[in-house]
Amino acid sequence: MVSCSNYTGGFFSAYRHLADRDDLDFVVHLGDYRHEYGNGADRYGPESLAVVRDHDPATEKVTLSDYRRRHALDKADQDLSRLLSKYAFITTWDDHEVSNDSWREGRRSTSPRARARTSRGATAATRRTTSGCRSACPSGDLPRRRASTVGCSSGRWPT
Repeated sequence: MVSCSNYTGGFFSAYRHLADRDDLDFVVHLGDYRHEYGNGADRYGPESLAVVRDHDPATEKVTLSDYRRRHALDKADQDLSRLLSKYAFITTWDDHEVSNDSWREGRRSTSPRARARTSRGATAATRRTTSGCRSACPSGDLPRRRASTVGCSSGRWPT
């Protein structure tokens, strides 16, 4: 189980250690898989990693294209890429995929930019973490729960 993966906050060495293991079936990510921050005043992480681990795009994510670029940047990290190639991820999303301290009816920031980010971030997050959400949710509402079955296809665990 993992959470909070901020590219500018440091290296993903925990992913390297998980990828080195051979006793996992999958990885559960509890959210904050992508962060909305940019490289400016809102940058999160040690100054020593500035330029070394900068976000792309350099600004906070607002457009769907921004979200896709950030997703590609994170997946280019060697440790995360290796872990993803070895194990399935079961993911959910939390506030940073969308807008810091956001919830179903709002967000901490009330700026028009934050409202746009919330809408596009929710679109990007659901397209990454669910399949068929657009057809299942034509109103644009995000599913609050989604069931996944883990275990033997027969429904019984081996004895």
